[in-house]
Amino acid sequence: MLAQLCLPAVRGQVFTYPASDRQVAKALRIGEEAVRQHVHRLYDKFAITSNSDDDAEPRRVRLANQAMRRGAITMAELRDLARQQGPP
Repeated sequence: MLAQLCLPAVRGQVFTYPASDRQVAKALRIGEEAVRQHVHRLYDKFAITSNSDDDAEPRRVRLANQAMRRGAITMAELRDLARQQGPP
């Protein structure tokens, strides 16, 4: 799940936004509601709180960044996954 969320980071775009629920669901062949539930559990696990008015970075971006910072997913793993999946 984290790998799919973070995968856009290695797709060659300079400024990337984490994969949408729809993109993750399609890649994993599960429903979007299952993705949303899992992402919400990941917010809790990584202590990502709701966006405040002065927070410029969306929660989904903070989640992906925290996953990378904490080593839950690595760039090497993302590159391997990107190679396996081919072009977006």
